[in-house]
Amino acid sequence: MLPERTLDIYLNFFEGLPASRPRPDTLRTAAHAWAQTRLEAACAAYGLGTLPPVQTGAHGKPSFGDDFPLHFNLSHSGAGAALAISDAPVGIDLEGNDGHRWAELSQRFFSPGERAVLNAQPLAARPETFILLWTCKESLYKYIGCGLSRGLSRYTLQFDGADVKKVRASYEARTLYFSSRQVAHGNRMYRLTVCSPWQTDVYFNSASSVS
Repeated sequence: MLPERTLDIYLNFFEGLPASRPRPDTLRTAAHAWAQTRLEAACAAYGLGTLPPVQTGAHGKPSFGDDFPLHFNLSHSGAGAALAISDAPVGIDLEGNDGHRWAELSQRFFSPGERAVLNAQPLAARPETFILLWTCKESLYKYIGCGLSRGLSRYTLQFDGADVKKVRASYEARTLYFSSRQVAHGNRMYRLTVCSPWQTDVYFNSASSVS
C-alpha cells in the first residue's frame, strides 16, 4: 500500500519535439507512453502489482477506479509533460502560455475575487500572475474531474489577502492546496501547478519528487 500523503511529481521534456507547436497527437502519444512507464514503476515500487485498466470518469478524468490506492493526473504542453502520482485524488497542469491575453481571459473566466487579486498586482507582473492563477484553476478542475465545460468561474480560488502565493480552494468540505513553479526549457518558460489535499511545497522541494 502507498504510505499516507504520497505525492510524486514528474516533469519531462521530449527531445525532438518543437517547444512551440508540436503536433498534438505526437505529444499526446509520447506523454502517455512516458506516463505509463512512470506509473508501472510506481506500482512496482509500492508493491501494488500490475496496473489495472484505466477508467474514464463522466467528464473524462482517467483513474484506476475507486478500489485501487494509486491516483494520478497528467498534463502536457509545448514539448513537455507533467505527471502527479498520489495516494489521494490530485490535479496537475502544465502551461507554456506567456499570459499575453491575461486581461481578456481573466475577464471571461475568473471570478470577481480572482480578478481583484490579479488586478492588485503591479501591471508588469499581471501576465505571470494570470498564468499562476490559471494553472491553479485548471489543476483544481482536473482534481475534481469536472471538465472545463462547467466554466472556470464555477469553483473559485481563495486567498490570504492579495498574496497569490497563499492560494487554496475548498471542495466537498476538504481544503485543497496549490504549489507552483516556473520551469525553463529552451527559450520558453512553463508554469507547473499541482492541486492536492496535501501541502505540496514539501514535495516540490524534494529532489526525489521532481525529475
